[in-house]
Parts: sequence; C-alpha cells; structure tokens
Amino acid sequence: MRLFLMVFGLLTLASCTSKEQRAADVLKADVANKMKDPESSRFSKLKFHLSMLCGEVNAKNSFGAYAGAEPFTASSVSAQLRSEAEAIDANLAGAKIADKSRFTRIFDSKWEQCQRGGVVVE
Repeated sequence: MRLFLMVFGLLTLASCTSKEQRAADVLKADVANKMKDPESSRFSKLKFHLSMLCGEVNAKNSFGAYAGAEPFTASSVSAQLRSEAEAIDANLAGAKIADKSRFTRIFDSKWEQCQRGGVVVE
C-alpha cells in the first residue's frame, strides 16, 4: 500500500510544474495514509501556505461508505486531522487543565490561516 502511494507520488512529482503542487502531492499521500481506505481519499479545498497544505479529505470508513469531508493540515513534520485534535482534547477532559479545547483551537487557527492566505493547488 505504502509502496503504491510512494510510486504514485513520485510519478506525480515528475509531471508537476510548480513547487507548491509537487509538495502538495507528497503531503496528500501522507494524509491519505491516515485514512482507513487510503485509495478512496478525495481531496477538496486544497491550499498551500508557508510549507503547509490544508484542505478537506473524504474517504471510506470501515463500512465502505464515505464518512464526510474532514479538515486537515499537513507539513513536512506531520499531518493532522481535526478529529485527532478533538480526540486529544477529549482525553484531557478528565485532567485538571483549564483550557480543554486548546488543541482543537490551535488546529482551527492554523487551518483558517492557511485557507485565507494559501495558493490553490489540486
């Protein structure tokens, strides 16, 4: 599976013209690998801003149905879905931390900044 995505990414890199598009293709493969069915991943609202790709991804779940578009951010360091930030906040709910929605708010802030200032990519 990963080999297929790596080969697909390399072939896509060879056919692209802009550096943003080449980087976006590699980062899309990282996001797709986080999905239950990576090959079914459909991307929308893609923008590239300051070495970060953001947008929405929709992929099939365990039942074989598309689960609905979910916001994501990806950089050379990591790829993160909004549901992952929400899960971290949910795990902190029992902890004695005043700001229990911190990770979700940070994610939303990064995503919105990328969407506002980013260059549209495919």
